[in-house]
Amino acid sequence: MTEEFRALTEAECESGRQIVVAAARWARDRGVDRVLVPPSPETYRDRQRRGQNYGLFVDGRLAGVVSLLELPHTVWQDWTGAERTIWLGSLATGEAFHGQGVGRRMVNACARLAAARGYRWLYLDCQDANGRLVAYYEALGFQRLTKETRTFSIGTVEAVLMRKDLAGLHET
Repeated sequence: MTEEFRALTEAECESGRQIVVAAARWARDRGVDRVLVPPSPETYRDRQRRGQNYGLFVDGRLAGVVSLLELPHTVWQDWTGAERTIWLGSLATGEAFHGQGVGRRMVNACARLAAARGYRWLYLDCQDANGRLVAYYEALGFQRLTKETRTFSIGTVEAVLMRKDLAGLHET
């Protein structure tokens, strides 16, 4: 089995977005607690233009996608402050690859990439309706910082802010 984690090409962008859309539908149908609104086609293409969409390819097939967003997150700025921040977003696994650790491997690859760019923390936010998603991220080394009602572009939701310490991943 060969594996490659890399930025998506322009030709792969729509396939990546379709994985996110299908994953949101899959999660919603199973009551998994996550933001159920995938990024719009425009937002996903904008992320693509900025080089923020990544994929994990297994034996040449796109197994999963994730966005790695370097931005000031105004919704959580009271927690993150003015420091540079990098955010994990739109983590999704292709249906044929569910249960094979693709999400974990993508999160670990994103953490290494963020550390190589000089970041101390990798942030994410998610919903916590039944605890499964937060527990998943905690198992991947993320720490829960707070759970609060916040207003995002998709509406007002109760969200959990989490971060992963990248200190051990920095090259010395």
